[in-house]
Amino acid sequence: MQRSCDRFRILPKGRVVGSIPTGASVDNIDCTEDTGLLYVAAAEAAQLMIARIDDAEDRLYGTNPTKGDVCIVAGTNGCAYEPK
Repeated sequence: MQRSCDRFRILPKGRVVGSIPTGASVDNIDCTEDTGLLYVAAAEAAQLMIARIDDAEDRLYGTNPTKGDVCIVAGTNGCAYEPK
């Protein structure tokens, strides 16, 4: 069985700015420009992670349970949507 991605890293200009655990089997990643929040959906972990990674601090804001594989689309004002 192939190991799936379980960490998210920001690599602007080839240097690691930050890293945060995402849970196993990442399905998709999206972010909001206005808030800088990252939304990472992980199927095997059955969770949606909400975080911010920047030069100052890597911060996990929380996780929400999901029902396996999902697609999350980031909206404005810190909102995220699951398209049907």
